[in-house]
Amino acid sequence: MGQVSNMPAVLIEGDRNEPDKAHAKGFDWDELKVYYGGGTLGTKGMKTNGNETYEPPFRGAIAISQNADVSASEAILTRIIKSHFARPEVTTESRAAADNLNLIPVEQLSHFLLLAVRAETQVMTRFYFRFNCELCRERFPGGNTAANREHAARLVNIIEYEIQAGTFDYSRHFPDSGKLVENTFGHYLDL
Repeated sequence: MGQVSNMPAVLIEGDRNEPDKAHAKGFDWDELKVYYGGGTLGTKGMKTNGNETYEPPFRGAIAISQNADVSASEAILTRIIKSHFARPEVTTESRAAADNLNLIPVEQLSHFLLLAVRAETQVMTRFYFRFNCELCRERFPGGNTAANREHAARLVNIIEYEIQAGTFDYSRHFPDSGKLVENTFGHYLDL
């Protein structure tokens, strides 16, 4: 848990239904409570002549990958964001795309995250232009010009600020597709 920072530690479910594991104790999710709020990973003694200790804080994220619901205390359950993923339909085209991705050497892909973070404004601007073409034509007449790209970059910054402040209203920025998103993700707002 302490080997990386700003990266998730993924906890993957085990085989719960195996008969020879009936006597084994399952994982207690409440053990994760200490990590929230900058909790420490453990205490280590320092090689000095005193009583100094080293308590490294947890600086990562925890991702839980399992099919069953997490049964834990309310303190843990209120800190979990549930994301449900549907199994995609596998086609010959998707299989070919996956095979092509597997052929790409690691050296060409290992720095993708770094490049994507460095180009965040350009990526989000392009996303905004591509997300809803009708809305973009109304809001940015003249197409993909330098002035429109600058305006879209400012709009992306406003949206990011609203998300961080908790005041983001999706339907105000994307009025045509607000119902679709509300129908898809609306039940998460009740959690």
